[in-house]
Amino acid sequence: MTEPAETASHRRLVTQNFMVLGAGELVGRLIGFAAMVYAARALQPETYGVIGFALAVVLYFQSVVDGGLELYGPRLVAEGRHDRGDLWTTIVGSRLAVAIISGLGLAAFALLALPSPEREVLALYGLTLLGLAFSTRWLHVGLDRGFPVALSKILYGILTLAFVVLWVRAPGDVEKVPVAYALADLVGALMLGAWLFASGLRPGRFRLEIARSAWREAAPLLATVILGLFIFNADFILLRLFRGRAEVGFYLAAYALISFLGQLGNVAKLSLIPTLSRVRGQPEVEAEINASALARVSLIALPVAVGGFLLGADLIRDLYGPEYDPAGLPLQILIWTIAGLLWRSTLEAFLIARDRQKLVMSATGLAAGLNLSLNFVLIPLYGLAGAAVATLVTEVARLLLIARLARRTGYGRVAYGRLWKPLVATAAMGALLWLVPLANPWLRVGAGIVAFTLSGLALGMIRRDSRGRLTLAV
Repeated sequence: MTEPAETASHRRLVTQNFMVLGAGELVGRLIGFAAMVYAARALQPETYGVIGFALAVVLYFQSVVDGGLELYGPRLVAEGRHDRGDLWTTIVGSRLAVAIISGLGLAAFALLALPSPEREVLALYGLTLLGLAFSTRWLHVGLDRGFPVALSKILYGILTLAFVVLWVRAPGDVEKVPVAYALADLVGALMLGAWLFASGLRPGRFRLEIARSAWREAAPLLATVILGLFIFNADFILLRLFRGRAEVGFYLAAYALISFLGQLGNVAKLSLIPTLSRVRGQPEVEAEINASALARVSLIALPVAVGGFLLGADLIRDLYGPEYDPAGLPLQILIWTIAGLLWRSTLEAFLIARDRQKLVMSATGLAAGLNLSLNFVLIPLYGLAGAAVATLVTEVARLLLIARLARRTGYGRVAYGRLWKPLVATAAMGALLWLVPLANPWLRVGAGIVAFTLSGLALGMIRRDSRGRLTLAV
């Protein structure tokens, strides 16, 4: 049966946006990950733990400045309810005001309540709020312009690595790390704004009614992001409370890989929300886009989870050095959350496009309560492993709850038959990694990628369409 032209067009657009945004995110994050590895080696576990604690706190302030508009903004642009220039000025202006107030509050809290060097590092991380406020990533995504967003992420990664390598040489340089990130973030945001200007779009008027409605409508997404952050970084705060700086440093080393890969969940949502918003009311088109998205993120979710579990401990030692060996086990546990996160992201995109942000918020709130309870029990008893298990159990529960809510909202049945090819290819890759005795973990990573790709080709996951273009057949 021939696929309707409209459905195929929307599916290609989603795939294109995901590939472009995902490539930029991965390359930028990979370069940024190199900066984190370098900083971890230069600072040593205990001082690196200061960075982990500061990041765990500042992310909440960054979420407040974002206001949920990173996810809701593309929908506003795609629906065309407001002049784009007015949206640009209104959202950036309102976020800048929130950033200034939040930055001052963060600095006051850090300087008055924390010991050195946490207070200086956390206060300086407040500078990152400015780059976030100026960012127009949401506007580019809403216009289906993934390339400048991808380019800005790569530029951010390059600048971060350059600044960290130039400025950070020893534990005493820990205060220079947040400055490096803040400068890189600001340059990336300015680049995106300049790109809009060059394309002919101009800032419009600041409209208070737009600001009020946008922040009000995005409020459930803001609450969702904050609750989601609580799930994923309450571990750092409680580890600092119960175990100390070194444990936070080990956990941050493991979590850097998770954060690097986990951003693909946001990429999936950003790729899907504009298209799903446009096809709302067309159930057959919507169902095909949803089924395709779930199958295609499985091409990343499954091999990453299996490969990370088999190679995680070796990768930690090779990247960070033997002093970070305690980070191996939590990474092998945490890597399984990537699969749940990617699958959940496609379901959440459907709910957001259906204007069901409050359902996403409620589910995340329940998951946050579960996570807090588990952390208070497991971290004092089992330390790093306990924190990782708490996060994994929470992510599984969150996925199941979001899936149930999506089903009740009209998502339809999950097309499990479309997952067998990724499952078989992942099994072939896992068997190779388990059986082939390669000492170098990076050679094993390469071998796993080759095995998964060849298996995919043999299974027909990659083929040519009627126009001769390569396409994913899942």
